[in-house]
Amino acid sequence: MKLPLYVALLFLVFSSGCRCTKLPPPQPVGPFRVDGWKETRDSGVTFVAVLLLRKGESSENGKVGVRVTEIHEANPCCGDPSPLCDRRTRIQFYRPADGRALCELEPSDRGNNVISCGEELGVSVIGIRAINTAEGWVLFDLRR
Repeated sequence: MKLPLYVALLFLVFSSGCRCTKLPPPQPVGPFRVDGWKETRDSGVTFVAVLLLRKGESSENGKVGVRVTEIHEANPCCGDPSPLCDRRTRIQFYRPADGRALCELEPSDRGNNVISCGEELGVSVIGIRAINTAEGWVLFDLRR
């Protein structure tokens, strides 16, 4: 008698109400200031570039190459706030002279990340400013 009741209870738990109905966060909208490959300083920080790239696009300045290879939507049902639950992008850094990939990062839309191959490229930090998954673009800056 207890086994059928237990099975029925498990069936109810797994077939009802366990789906998340939360929506992803709103998409960021422009206009944004996009300087391209222009070195600027602000509050003691040296920016090498401010770029807006779509999935599959790349940009380079002769010394540094950067490519957006993936864009992922946030998971609003993930639980506690975490970079693994946020919108993310996969960014590849490469050497423009030969196109050789040097490193890849998968930063979220929550701030700054150290670039592991940055010493070779002359940049050390990528700052993700916005990720729009609906339109498929990433706004970010590169810093010394």
